Amino acid sequence: MPLTQAQKNSIEHKARMFLVENDAARMPIEPEALAQRVGLSVRYAAIPGNTIGKLDRDKKIIVVDAWLEDDPSYARCVISHELGHWNLEENDAEETLAEAAMASDTKSEDKELAASLFARAMLMPRPYLEKAVEIYRSEKQWEQYDSLIDYISSLFRVTKRKAKLRLEECGFVL
Repeated sequence: MPLTQAQKNSIEHKARMFLVENDAARMPIEPEALAQRVGLSVRYAAIPGNTIGKLDRDKKIIVVDAWLEDDPSYARCVISHELGHWNLEENDAEETLAEAAMASDTKSEDKELAASLFARAMLMPRPYLEKAVEIYRSEKQWEQYDSLIDYISSLFRVTKRKAKLRLEECGFVL
């Protein structure tokens, strides 16, 4: 089930507050440094299956699949996604095993959508994104970049896919 507008607004607010609380105002945001600031370590290791990142709340570690060491933009997005889980699911840490076993696929999917939105909002805060789009349009950045998506991806050091999603969710017509 897609997130409601109220849920999206709440996640945006939480991402903004996370940045403020951790004095992260300089762009591009450094998710690994933020993880360390909140007491999490980041490690690269092979992860079996289709998982590319995971949060071990008990050990206070974010594990990123080893192949992402060669793709820093993608790794930044994965670390930020796991920081989303860390921030958005604080109260879920006390969930009992029985409750976890009964959790629906929908609940799990909603958590993934929420963590992904948190990551995009954290890496590309709306005010900075709006200013970047204004600069792109006014200073003829299109002469240097193939598209607005390429420019945003480069500026915020994120994947093109994440840049496109963020631009769309902030109302920019592509």
